[in-house]
Amino acid sequence: MPTSDTIKFVHEGKIIEVKNLDTNQTLLEFIRENLNKRGCKSGCDEAACGACIVVIGTYIPEKNDIQYQAINSCIFLTPNLNGKQLIVVENLASKNGKLHPVQEALIKHNAQQCGGCTSGFCMSLFAMFKSYSKFDDHIIKENLSSNLCRCCGYQCYVDACKSLSNKKKIDDFSRNKRDTIKLLKKIQKESIVLYKDGKRYFAPRYINELKQIIKKNPEATILSGGTDVGLTITKERKDINTIIYLNSINELNYIRRNNKYIEIGATTPLSTIS
Repeated sequence: MPTSDTIKFVHEGKIIEVKNLDTNQTLLEFIRENLNKRGCKSGCDEAACGACIVVIGTYIPEKNDIQYQAINSCIFLTPNLNGKQLIVVENLASKNGKLHPVQEALIKHNAQQCGGCTSGFCMSLFAMFKSYSKFDDHIIKENLSSNLCRCCGYQCYVDACKSLSNKKKIDDFSRNKRDTIKLLKKIQKESIVLYKDGKRYFAPRYINELKQIIKKNPEATILSGGTDVGLTITKERKDINTIIYLNSINELNYIRRNNKYIEIGATTPLSTIS
């Protein structure tokens, strides 16, 4: 199978290629230090406060569409970004300065005070804006459950969400979706093998590859969602020497039902199951 030592992702309408990447670097660090975008914040480094939330877009071949997901960049490892679209809070406004509907709603409903949580809330609302045609109370609460605010509480954010529910979900991202899909298709064909400073990172695309890698690296840490593994790096301050990332393997993302049981693939997101 073809492999690459370079991660590739789509950002601001371009394919970004990164070599010699620290396999333990978090996406939050990469965004702030490498991309010099400081809108997302470091609050807790354990995915508990939401100040670091950004949005990734994943191309879904079966639907020929992009699925948007809010993620905690403080525990999301940068190599996992390979093949995705990265959207940060600085990308929401149009190039002519016109604010995104989500930003306009937050301003209208006074949903900001100290600003520590604002960018994270903004990106959570953006992911919801891109994922649902309408929002009920359950959807709003679920999508804001990862964000903490110590100033104004949450009603202003809920009101901002409700004001967006019946609006047309048209923005620059939907207008440019066809071009973005073309870029995403170009960068989703290779498995990834990274080596740096004695650390290794594997992101196979097929189960047969995965079996071979595990056989040669039985001590490796298996990574999928990363909610526990990420804390090894951010809280315990330990390096993970060998990582095998599963989420590039489409064969492991499924739910199958029969008369006796439900079988869930190893990379199926909890949000899909629930």
